Amino acid sequence: MRHYLFTFNQAVEDKVRRRADRFGIEVLAPRVTTWRTGKRGTKPKPVAVPAFYGYLVLGFEPEQLVQALTGLHHSVRPKMMTTPHGELALARIPLKEIEQIKSNRLFKACSARALVEVVVPDPKYVESELVRILGGAATGLEGKIVSAAPKAREAEVEMENWPAKLTISYDILERAA
Repeated sequence: MRHYLFTFNQAVEDKVRRRADRFGIEVLAPRVTTWRTGKRGTKPKPVAVPAFYGYLVLGFEPEQLVQALTGLHHSVRPKMMTTPHGELALARIPLKEIEQIKSNRLFKACSARALVEVVVPDPKYVESELVRILGGAATGLEGKIVSAAPKAREAEVEMENWPAKLTISYDILERAA
């Protein structure tokens, strides 16, 4: 099975997936989890968004090319590239890259509803709790929580020998043992 890059209208992703299943075409349009707030600053909720907005990877056998080009949806268009000989060809994705996409733990191939069930709820940080920073300029450092803002998903952390307190997102914090 070979995999090719296509552009499409993101709003019709479910319809494209259903039709591709009917034709036996593999669809890779992975999703990632992000946090979004609703109106008026409500508490953030996990939301599944496309990892590659407007793009999908279709895996099919050469004899299924006609169904891939015409049978899925009118918005599904192949990405074309020029070969070294100056000819146009479908943009093919190497198998190594496909395996990396499939094995990436951040990408979810399932539906948005199933993705939300997988999301771990926010930790409840309390004052004077010891935490470790996992990203940014202060990666690996430990400090104590001065204040936590669950609605903003941020905590103010004070570290020894640092002149200022840092406001850090929950995404890059973990409890220190």
